[in-house]
Amino acid sequence: MAFAPPPQNPPPKGARGLPGIGVLMLLQLLVQGSVLVYDLVQGGLDYLPDALGFSYDHLVPGPVGFFGSDLAFLLATAVLMFGAFAGGGWVRAAAVVLGAVNAYGAVTQLVNLFTGPNLDHDFAYQPVGHLLLTSTLALTVLLFLITALVVAVTRGPSPAPAYPAAARPPFVPGQAAPFPGPAQAAPWGAPAPGPGPAPAPWGAPAPPSSTPPAPPAAPAPAPPAAPPAPVDAPGAAYAYPPPPTAPPAS
Repeated sequence: MAFAPPPQNPPPKGARGLPGIGVLMLLQLLVQGSVLVYDLVQGGLDYLPDALGFSYDHLVPGPVGFFGSDLAFLLATAVLMFGAFAGGGWVRAAAVVLGAVNAYGAVTQLVNLFTGPNLDHDFAYQPVGHLLLTSTLALTVLLFLITALVVAVTRGPSPAPAYPAAARPPFVPGQAAPFPGPAQAAPWGAPAPGPGPAPAPWGAPAPPSSTPPAPPAAPAPAPPAAPPAPVDAPGAAYAYPPPPTAPPAS
């Protein structure tokens, strides 16, 4: 007994590319979180009010710092990540807008580090910790470009789910199985059945519909009738043969 698979719900509008956007938002969280961890390791817990945006008394020297605005970006990125994995179509536009604002700040910081008097110093990449902080700026710009590319490529309506051509309603136990009759519609996507061949006599196979009907059999010829016997002959009335002729007397 075969059961038809249950119909699939169509994907929500704008759901294409959301898993990839969620992964990109996760990477952006790791990039921003690494800057916060570096500043907390260098400045200790005294740097926590600065990271929350309540003071600037314990700044950590470096090309990049984590401040109150970065905390807002961190929380917004976390919301976008969970929204993307949950299938929210609004994440696509929001991820591009948030990434553009964050990437603009990273580009301006890179320009300040590698132009003017800062170009003559090794502040952007010496020591190694500064080099790691500078690399987070480049990663922020790269993640924004990839996010915008994913949104642009996956733009358009979501594809409709494919249903099998031979799908049937499920069979309910205790009821007769549905058999297609002459008045029943054809299955999805199948041509309508044509008229079948005429029923054959009992015990004979049904001829195919394309075979022409056999001609009727000719009647067997009747045997020729015997000539009538003469009425005046002896025994003719009783259909007996005539008696033999008596020999002449000598």
